[in-house]
Amino acid sequence: MVLISDEDEENYYQTGMVYVPNEKDLEYEDRGPLDLTRRVEELEKELAIQKERAQAAELETSLVKGTGMNSPEMLNAKKKIQELEDLIRSRDYTKAHDYKFLVEENKKLHKEIDDLKRGEEQKLHKTREAGL
Repeated sequence: MVLISDEDEENYYQTGMVYVPNEKDLEYEDRGPLDLTRRVEELEKELAIQKERAQAAELETSLVKGTGMNSPEMLNAKKKIQELEDLIRSRDYTKAHDYKFLVEENKKLHKEIDDLKRGEEQKLHKTREAGL
């Protein structure tokens, strides 16, 4: 129910202006839990609180992302990860220089052993032919 003073009512009808009452001039009837005006006000307050919480959470998330990814700890961790990945690649035995060297050395030694065995067999065969 809106209460209008006599003077305001008179001005309203004379000038054709729209009367906008002050908030304090408004009196609401209390309809209990079914009062929609009160419920709308409660929801608006709750919405304002939730918006503030969302803004705070977004700010915190952006700060964590910004400082977390560029912090000294994160940069050191990235560097260490890169070093370990490089170490793993260097120890790839099918491509590593040391592994190839050892395989070639092993083949070479097997060939020398085979040549020595053949040489001994040939010498033994020659001595048998010579009758010694």
